[in-house]
Amino acid sequence: MIYFNSNHKYAGFLGASHETGSLFPAEVNIMLLMSKVPRALETKSKIFGFELADILILFLYLSISNFIFGATPFKFLFVWIGTATLGLSLHFLKKGKPENHLQHLGEFYRKPEILSAAISDLEYQPYFEPDTQPEAEHEKS
Repeated sequence: MIYFNSNHKYAGFLGASHETGSLFPAEVNIMLLMSKVPRALETKSKIFGFELADILILFLYLSISNFIFGATPFKFLFVWIGTATLGLSLHFLKKGKPENHLQHLGEFYRKPEILSAAISDLEYQPYFEPDTQPEAEHEKS
């Protein structure tokens, strides 16, 4: 049996109580464990204020520039200063922008056309050729 100090309000919680002989003491005041939960559960994960795609861009630049300029005297300039400049520019240019702003901006510049569901597709070609023979000729053959 494990007991706390007999004057403590949790006395006897881990073993039988002195007074009742039961496994639970007569009066137990246990606080519930609470943790803070963010209000917006749908927000993206961020590391040092960068989205995960931005971290990927930074590390991709860092690894490629280190592969190219790692053994040259320009290592400090292109690898470390370039990575810091890219990180600072991403941080300050994206401030106040919605999530995935760079991805949507890239999609906008890659395909800058207006798509509408109401117009017919001019590039549509049927997979099978339409049957041009009348049905009467089909029955004869």
